[in-house]
Amino acid sequence: MNNEVVKVTPAKFPCPGAPGKQFKRTNTMTVKLILDTTEFKDKLNRIEKQVDRIIDKITFLKFERDLDKVKNVVINNDSSNAKIADKILKKLEECREKLK
Repeated sequence: MNNEVVKVTPAKFPCPGAPGKQFKRTNTMTVKLILDTTEFKDKLNRIEKQVDRIIDKITFLKFERDLDKVKNVVINNDSSNAKIADKILKKLEECREKLK
C-alpha cells in the first residue's frame, strides 16, 4: 500500500443566499489517501511479460527467416558454387603458368 498526500483546494464560489457578495475564501485542506496498487502492479507485470514473449517470438521469427534465406542460397546455388570454384582454380593455374 502506498500513502500519498494530495492537496485539495476547494473552488471559490459565492455564498449561497447572499447575492452580490464577493467570493468566499477557503482554506487549503490536506487529504491523505491510502491507495492499494498491488492489483495494478500485478496487471502491469503480466502485460510486461506478454510483451517480452512477443518480442522474443518476433526475434526468433526474424532469425528463422534469415536462416531460411541462407539455406535457400546454399541449396539452390550448390552447382553454381562448384562452377565458381572451377573458374577460380583455372585462373590460379593460369597465373601460376605465367609466373613460371
